[in-house]
Amino acid sequence: DRVYFSDVFLDKTKGSVPVMLITAPAFNFDGAFIGVIAFEVDMLSIYNIVQDVTGLGDTGEVLLGKKTGNEVIYLNPLRHAPDAALKKSISMGGELGGPIQEAVQGKKGAGLLIDYRGRKVIAAWRHIPSLDWGMVAKIDTEEAFADVINLRRLVIIILTIVFALCGIIAFSIAQSISAPIKTLSKGAEIVGSGNLDYKIETNLKDEIGQLSRAFDKMTVDLKKITASRDELNTEITERKLAEKLLSENEGRLKRSQEIAHLGSWELDLVNNRLYWSDEAYRIFGLKPQEFDATYEAFLERVYPEDRTAVNDAYSSTISEGRDIYEIEHRVVRKSTGEVRIVHERCMHFRDETGKIIR
Repeated sequence: DRVYFSDVFLDKTKGSVPVMLITAPAFNFDGAFIGVIAFEVDMLSIYNIVQDVTGLGDTGEVLLGKKTGNEVIYLNPLRHAPDAALKKSISMGGELGGPIQEAVQGKKGAGLLIDYRGRKVIAAWRHIPSLDWGMVAKIDTEEAFADVINLRRLVIIILTIVFALCGIIAFSIAQSISAPIKTLSKGAEIVGSGNLDYKIETNLKDEIGQLSRAFDKMTVDLKKITASRDELNTEITERKLAEKLLSENEGRLKRSQEIAHLGSWELDLVNNRLYWSDEAYRIFGLKPQEFDATYEAFLERVYPEDRTAVNDAYSSTISEGRDIYEIEHRVVRKSTGEVRIVHERCMHFRDETGKIIR
């Protein structure tokens, strides 16, 4: 009890004219099926309607297509391919014919896609459910955007003219103030050569005059800064000399300790950090960076039977507030296990409150 539309096909009895059949069942008054009514529709009349490109410019067109297997076959002659009806097809999923691919899959929409010629077009597409066809109306983007492109060119021309006029005006203004600028430039060269006593001293009331007076003030300040810089350079030179002498003295101290076989150490009680001289490391048979420099680590290098006496000597001076203690004790060298006897003399240093801190 439905109306059926056939696929478009070529009627060879009419000279291969594209036609389509429309069929429907027929029933008598009692509702019994008595036959089928069939109409043959000449597609040329429909093509004339579809191929009307009024309002679509020089490149626009309307086209119909139907999905057959993994291809889309075009059902009407195309503006750019008049013999395409039932002969031209494209593969689904390919780059070409994007709008018709969307339409035959039941979608509707619009956008920028590639058509069957490989041209970028603006297209709108719809699906015709009753026929299972897709319909597309499209126009090349070059033609669609022609007015926009022309407008852009006009804007570029206008901007070029404006920039040219601005350049001419700027050149005229520059010429009118070039003389004061040259005077200012000459003064900058003189000052740059080292003559900080030179003055430009223009009487102009405009910005150039203000700039020249600011430049004169800058030279005065620069002269003062130069004098301060010279004093600073002298101080830096003296400090470098002092650092050099200190470095030389430290070198002499190290060599003296090596000759006398005398090591020195310093214990920071606040941070529990122990600092040893190179010779102190050698006395204990250690290499620098091999030793965890703390008081507890130092006690581990003291001969086991002497540790209590060494710790008591150190602790008693802290608790009793004495500034100096001396003691002889044994140490075990890490490198050889050799036992040596050392004479140790310690002096305490206090902070401003009298607390021993080193």
